Amino acid sequence: MAGLGQACEGCCGQMPEISYPMGRLDPKTFSFEFKNLLYAYRRKSSYLCFQVEREQHSSPVPSDWGVFENQFYHAELRFLNWFRAEKLSPYEHYDVTWFLSWSPCSTCAKKIAIFLSNHKNVRLSIFVSRIYYFWKPAFRQGLQELDHLGVQLDAMSFHDFKYCWENFVDNQGMPFRCWKKVHRNYKFVLRKLNEILRNMNLLSEKTFNYHFGNQLRVKKPQGRRRTYLCYKLKLPNETFDKGYFINKVPSGPPGSRAGGADPVLCAGQTPTRRWVWGSPAPLGRPSFLPCWASAEALPSTRISSRPF
Repeated sequence: MAGLGQACEGCCGQMPEISYPMGRLDPKTFSFEFKNLLYAYRRKSSYLCFQVEREQHSSPVPSDWGVFENQFYHAELRFLNWFRAEKLSPYEHYDVTWFLSWSPCSTCAKKIAIFLSNHKNVRLSIFVSRIYYFWKPAFRQGLQELDHLGVQLDAMSFHDFKYCWENFVDNQGMPFRCWKKVHRNYKFVLRKLNEILRNMNLLSEKTFNYHFGNQLRVKKPQGRRRTYLCYKLKLPNETFDKGYFINKVPSGPPGSRAGGADPVLCAGQTPTRRWVWGSPAPLGRPSFLPCWASAEALPSTRISSRPF
């Protein structure tokens, strides 16, 4: 199963010496190392394809790109050391994107978290082919900490593999040909990632009892002006995803009342994951029935605690 292999070789206490990114990947290396198999044997190396976009004096600057692999130190640490020494400036803002064959180990996740905490001008997005030791608490907590810091974490889809093939692989002009079950395996990795990130976003018992209590009249101080929506996406034979949303004041989708929890779900503005149109209809359980604009926007099944 994804995550098998010797844990954390090359994740030492000290940062590595500065090393520079390699050129494009060999096609066979990419296809072998990035294949999103459920059972990933003999894949002890980790590869990181990166792209750095930056702004200088509010003007875009051509992006940097390249590939790092495990060599004595994990690829993530090699990138951070190179980036800090060669590219990082306090006067610029950076959008960094990683495509990783393995998700970061627990030690790397901690070092990434420290780096991001010390450099607020860097935003990081991580797309992973496979999740490293997803059943171990320390590895799960590392990903949760990155999510808490605002790192976008996602599974690599067919389009991500195709993008890497076209931009980071010496493909000799050959088009990308995906392997079998790439879509099914993507759903598996995405589901596991959602499970990991969802563990840090469960409602507390106190919050649930307070906001979902179905009293006819709410005594002062009322404090129940926020709507909570618990949802579950159902496929024919399995539960695909579940979680909760809270209405947000700034905006809702065009034409809806700002702040509705249902429009937040419909527009895809989720706390940790993106919403994809055309996905299975959600079963929602809000603490209040939706307002008229939200009701028009959502055709999903709802069971509410109180009328609005």
